Amino acid sequence: MFENLILPPLSNILGFVALALYFVTLQPGVIRVIDPHLLRSKYLMFINKYRRRLGVAAFIFGLLHGILMIQKKGLDLLDIGSYLNYWPGFLLLIIFTILAITSNQWSVSHLKQNWKKLHQITFLVIFVALIHIVDKVEVWTILTPVALTLVGISIAEFTWKKLEERYKKRSKL
Repeated sequence: MFENLILPPLSNILGFVALALYFVTLQPGVIRVIDPHLLRSKYLMFINKYRRRLGVAAFIFGLLHGILMIQKKGLDLLDIGSYLNYWPGFLLLIIFTILAITSNQWSVSHLKQNWKKLHQITFLVIFVALIHIVDKVEVWTILTPVALTLVGISIAEFTWKKLEERYKKRSKL
């Protein structure tokens, strides 16, 4: 199956880098719930320290991916059909834009608890990214199975995190 995989174009590489950086930014939050002791590792301390910057970098790579794909497909951004046909990509770009704009200390201090609520939309990215990849991949490249694996791991981690949070709430009652 994998012997027929081809090297991806630059646009796909940029999209993959965006997904990989996004995946990295999820790890401290997921691990905090699943096994807080792991947060002391140098790897996770580094990620946690630069988490917002990595998220903004994910946005930039996603934006570049989107721009190249719009050019490649010759999409008319004034045509509603473009948005209907490519809604997962546009939705991901909207979510990443909101997260990137509010990934700064000013937003954290001014939005307070609403900042945390707003940044919960990051988990929507996991599911929309799965739809985006499955729906829009025309030709599998060497990055496609890796991207699907990252999304699968993220969905599993999200599910585990939610189950763990629910269990902890019930055990407190």
